[in-house]
Amino acid sequence: MERVEETARRLEEAQAAQNAAYGEATARANPSGGAGVLRVGGGRAIAMGPGSPLSQAVGLLEALSEPDLDRIEEFLGRPTQIELTPFAHPSLAPLLGRRGYRVAQWQQMLARPLETAFPDPVPGVEVAPLQPGEEEIFARTVMGAFRDQDLAPLEDCRGMLPATAMEGNVCVVARIDGEVAGGATVGIGANRAAILAGAGVRPQFRGQGVQRALVRKRLELAREAGCDVAGSSTLPATASQRNLEKLGFRILYPKLVMVRDPEAPAG
Repeated sequence: MERVEETARRLEEAQAAQNAAYGEATARANPSGGAGVLRVGGGRAIAMGPGSPLSQAVGLLEALSEPDLDRIEEFLGRPTQIELTPFAHPSLAPLLGRRGYRVAQWQQMLARPLETAFPDPVPGVEVAPLQPGEEEIFARTVMGAFRDQDLAPLEDCRGMLPATAMEGNVCVVARIDGEVAGGATVGIGANRAAILAGAGVRPQFRGQGVQRALVRKRLELAREAGCDVAGSSTLPATASQRNLEKLGFRILYPKLVMVRDPEAPAG
């Protein structure tokens, strides 16, 4: 059986690659928007434009120096967000401490093997990979779900559309009686690890097993692509965590989102 540290490294690498693919797709869609990707410390710093809350550095598993952190901060701008995991290189935590980083958010990575049985199909819910021409309804569905509303206005979803054109990423759409009920994504890592992210269900379709169906389909796609483990990050004690645990996921390790605010003193 693979050690937790080895699985964690694969999941962190897969998540860094997925985030980087999103940054690269965003840069292609809007070359002047300030999006981009910096490889550093074995991970990625992903800039999503000036002041974007999505800009962050993830998967930093190799040794970092003061100049490395300078590069990350210059690339991402302030406030600078960096994920810290128990398996990060020991050099990272002291660097962040000296520069006045604080804990902004707790997350946890849940994971499950793909060799075990999947949950049963959900009657009445059909899930299939996104087809050409469905990009806008996908973005409006997921963005609306994040805001606890029905389909979001298209002008508010421009930032999500690049997710439908990410390398190594598959978007899926759930339907009930032919109507779009939800959507989600799965990143297929080159290291046989998959990352489930970006799931959302329209309010009027909640409680009908759509989330369960979205998870099942993404697990199937990951296994078909040769993956042997799937992971997903959630906030602690949320409905997302409970749903994943019902489907065979278990907490593998915690994660901290560390932030250096604009007013923090220089290191």
